Amino acid sequence: MFGEEPEIIKLFESHPSLPAQRWSGSTAPPNNLRGEFVLLVSGAPLETGAIDAETERILKLVLKDLPLKQAVQLAVQIASSRRNELY
Repeated sequence: MFGEEPEIIKLFESHPSLPAQRWSGSTAPPNNLRGEFVLLVSGAPLETGAIDAETERILKLVLKDLPLKQAVQLAVQIASSRRNELY
């Protein structure tokens, strides 16, 4: 369904796609201000490479023998990384 050209079935229906910073209801044509609207928001892109290779290696090693919470706690102490980065 996503990525396809939507079928317009309502008189005032449209499907604009633009960054949130550029959207403003006051700049919309008058007919777009009628009725209801749906706003779809995508999440922020995932950060890749947030941890270095050595920290990732340490985390993988301790994950083999420990539950996630304990493995992260131990890897934080060994690699001096932040807990949220390792989760």
